[in-house]
This record gives sequence, C-alpha cells and structure tokens, in this order.
Amino acid sequence: MTESNVIKEVNKINLQKTYAKALFSRKVATHPIYVSETIDKAPIQRVPQVALVGYSNVGKSSLINAILYGKHIPRFAKKITSNAQMLKNPRYAPVSKTPGRTRHLFTFDLGNKLSLVDLPGYGCAKVSDEQRNEWSILVNKYLERTENLYRILSLLDSIKGPVAEDYKLWSMLSEMQIPFQVVLTKCDRIKPEELHLQYSKLIEILKEYESFDQYIYATSATRNLGIDELRLSLSHIALTKRAESQLLK
Repeated sequence: MTESNVIKEVNKINLQKTYAKALFSRKVATHPIYVSETIDKAPIQRVPQVALVGYSNVGKSSLINAILYGKHIPRFAKKITSNAQMLKNPRYAPVSKTPGRTRHLFTFDLGNKLSLVDLPGYGCAKVSDEQRNEWSILVNKYLERTENLYRILSLLDSIKGPVAEDYKLWSMLSEMQIPFQVVLTKCDRIKPEELHLQYSKLIEILKEYESFDQYIYATSATRNLGIDELRLSLSHIALTKRAESQLLK
C-alpha cells in the first residue's frame, strides 16, 4: 500500500470515528413498546435499523444501554420512572437477572440516522409455551414487516457459546437473506485464551451460514469493552445510508 493510500485510509477511519462520536451523542428518541398483538400497528420505519437478539439473560439489554449511553445502566436507574411509564415510553432497555423478563419489542432512535431494536430473548425454560409462542410471533412479524433492517446482531454468552436456538436463528436469517453478525457478551468473565478458542470454533461453525458477516465482536457492557468498536461498525451503516440518500438527490 502506497503512502497516499495509507493516508486515505487513516482519514477515512478518522471520519468514521468522528461520525460515530456525533451519532452516539444524539439524544435517544424512544417509541412505545410492541407485543405480538400490536406489532401490526407499528409504523414502517425509514431509518436504517439494527436489531439485537439472543438467548435469555445473554446481556442484550445491558449491551444496548452501553451502546446508547456509553456505560452500563443498572436496574435501579431512573427510580422516578414507574414500570407503567417505562413500558409506555422506555428511556433505556430494561435489565433483569430473571430470564425471560423482556417480553416486548423496544425501539431506540438516534435522531433520524439509526435505530436499535431490542427483540425479546428466546430459549427461557421458565416461561409457558403460550408465552414462548407469542414472542416467536412478535419476532417473525417484525422481520416480515421491516423494510430497513440492515443487520441483526446475534448475541452469544462468551462462556457458554451458541445454543440450539442460535443455530435455528442463523438458519432462518440465511433463508431470509438477512445479514447478521455475532457479538460475544460478558467477555470480561472469560480468560483470553478461552476467548480465542471460542472465536476459532465460531468461525468454523459460521462458515455454513450465507448471511454471516465475517467478523465477531467481543464485548463487556460492565467494563465498556468492545463498545467503541461496535459503535464504529453501527455508525458505518448510518454513514453509508446517508451517502446513498445524497446520491439519490
């Protein structure tokens, strides 16, 4: 690579970093939550969307809060907000140690540039078959209705690795031709050599799925590890969408 090309790449990276910082400094605009009975009434979003999904208690809500606010938001935050107010106009993704607590679809917008969608966790053994079916309907309806879903972030516990439901999700996304990336959570709880081994195993497994984006992120919401890299990747989606819109003018 020539010196001029190196300079161009550095400038490009600096531009993306600047844009990412500006994007995630925006005030988070929230929307009413949706369930399987109301998702059909949700307006079609024109803003590029990235949806996060994973096994119950994988740390999804904590990761969303870290992405949006730059730090882990504990369960006792926003004490003045009741549960009813929280569900009507959520200001952050609800965090709980109880599996299956997130039963709704939450949407968080960063201006009109990017929208993060918090999908219900799957695989919780402590919920009824009826409730599990409702969550499945909600997720399927969302995937069928959305017109600007640019990526799915499939979250995995860095210690446990993928479970049966994750494989089903990846197969479904590949069939629907929806691109997805894998994000490892709670990486502060695993030794570096074990994390490397998990990486190697996943790369081999994910080769079978056409929609897999060839990159795996390692994150920790509590330690803010890998959050800046993930923000940079997400901001690239918004930046690309903006460039496309300007070309069409």
